[in-house]
Amino acid sequence: MEHKTLLILVMVVMIYSLICAAVMMVLEKRNEETSASDVLSTINTFLCYGNQTPVTKEGRVFTVIFATIGIPVAGLMMVGVAERMKRLTKRIENKKLPCLKTHSTIDNILKTILIHVTMITLLVLIPSTIFLVVEGWRYGDGIYYSFITLTTIGFGDYVVGINDDRAGKHVYKFIVVVWIIFGLSWVGAFIGDTTEKYKKFTERKENENRQVGDGNSKEMKEKDTKEGTSTDFNLGAFKIN
Repeated sequence: MEHKTLLILVMVVMIYSLICAAVMMVLEKRNEETSASDVLSTINTFLCYGNQTPVTKEGRVFTVIFATIGIPVAGLMMVGVAERMKRLTKRIENKKLPCLKTHSTIDNILKTILIHVTMITLLVLIPSTIFLVVEGWRYGDGIYYSFITLTTIGFGDYVVGINDDRAGKHVYKFIVVVWIIFGLSWVGAFIGDTTEKYKKFTERKENENRQVGDGNSKEMKEKDTKEGTSTDFNLGAFKIN
């Protein structure tokens, strides 16, 4: 996906989310919690974290329409982000470690571990520390929330910024949304990369087994040919006698 296309998708998702959040606020005006919130809070809670649900008939119908259009568009955007992440990891994987130039297998294993440890640190461990400081959660709860959120399980038992009235709360919530987008993209890229590697591994094993099978068949044919030649020779000798 080209940079221009990805940028357009990001803008479309942002504008679409803002418009739909505003529409939800109007449709759910009878819901005291929703009507008392602002647009950005509605985006963060209803669209991202799933701890709010529509209570009106109109709101539920609109949610179905919103999700039908929004999920594919957001999915395309995350695919573009995942492609950028995969390109970056490929560059790292293609660079040989100076001390392991003659040990390609160990080199590949170490680089794979390094990449995943780095991403887990950036997307799980560091955010969990931020949640510890900002939200007052235990560190384990922050890791639990990160895992539940980035794997799209989303129970809604932990929600960031729900009781935060401090200055800069909107910036904090926006950063959390960006973190979720990158995190979901990385999870998708990780699953796709793992699937691709497993597919290549199984195909290589199948080719090796096929080659072994072809080799055994060739040996059997050669053996049968030799035995047939030997039999013909013995029969010929018997006729001469």
